[in-house]
Amino acid sequence: MALARHSHFLAHSSNVNCLRFGRKSGQVAATGGDDNLVNLWRMREKETKNIMSLSGHQSAVESIVFDPAEHKVVAGSQAGSIKVFDLEAGKVNRTLKGHMASTTTVDYHLYGDYVASGSRDTIVKVWDLRTKSCMQTFKGHSSELTAVSFTPDGRWLTSGDQDGVIKIWDLTAGRLLHEFPDHGGAITSLEFNPEEFILVSSAADRTVRFWDVQEFALIGVTPVDNATTTSMSHTVTEPYSGKYLFCCSQEAIRVWSYETAIECHDSVMMPHQKELGHVEIHADTTMTQDMKLMGGCIQDAFVSVWVLDVMQMRPFNRTSSSNNDHGATENIARVGQLLQ
Repeated sequence: MALARHSHFLAHSSNVNCLRFGRKSGQVAATGGDDNLVNLWRMREKETKNIMSLSGHQSAVESIVFDPAEHKVVAGSQAGSIKVFDLEAGKVNRTLKGHMASTTTVDYHLYGDYVASGSRDTIVKVWDLRTKSCMQTFKGHSSELTAVSFTPDGRWLTSGDQDGVIKIWDLTAGRLLHEFPDHGGAITSLEFNPEEFILVSSAADRTVRFWDVQEFALIGVTPVDNATTTSMSHTVTEPYSGKYLFCCSQEAIRVWSYETAIECHDSVMMPHQKELGHVEIHADTTMTQDMKLMGGCIQDAFVSVWVLDVMQMRPFNRTSSSNNDHGATENIARVGQLLQ
């Protein structure tokens, strides 16, 4: 079986609002809840163990992210404040104040101690953790921010909002670089191809769109799905790096490619149709056959961790039978064909 439940556990005393996995190891996760706490978890072979509970926020934790080295966790609150937790010390290292409403989304820069945040106050901020100060404030959105993401090279920042608008900000010039038109629904996630200048966005209109960020053009869109994609992740292991995209919804995990045509290769249905809160690829870059995908499902105060054996799915396993209800071998749409 390609998809198996790793563990199911009570994560907080009240509702869980956010969940993120550490990108470096793939063995730790952080959750934030209505109980104002940040909880850290370590995934063992067949269990998930609580290793730390971090307090400091005075309101519900709404957004969370690890730094690339997994030494810090950044958590945004319903009150708007952002706290940086030092995991070695087990306490608050920085408190960042500036948002006037809930901090709904955060991202950590890959190459420096910089954090981006988006808020219900419609403002995007970039913070320098060394100086504990706000470096840049970007205005222009007209609704709540739902996603922020640094580009892989760290030069730009993308932000998406409740109205389906995506903006790209130039961090060096400190200005708006480009705005993509209405996606058709609230942006649910933003993901950059690790090898190409392509931004992928998912939204409440139940489509995934592909944007060329060199030409600033929409180059493709998936057919309307049965459920909204809530999280996405590219393959990062050679020889597949950047070639395939995993899209996760309440209904299914789907494998897409879009290099020459938008094609759904395979699908795995989600048990119990629970909402998949976050997903990332975790693999030994030298051991392709061990490539796994870790997913976390949030339901009330509980979290379920699922592991997908990627190598049992098409196109990674050429002999596998497909569960793909979109047609595993049929090219669904040529890039750009659905743009009219």
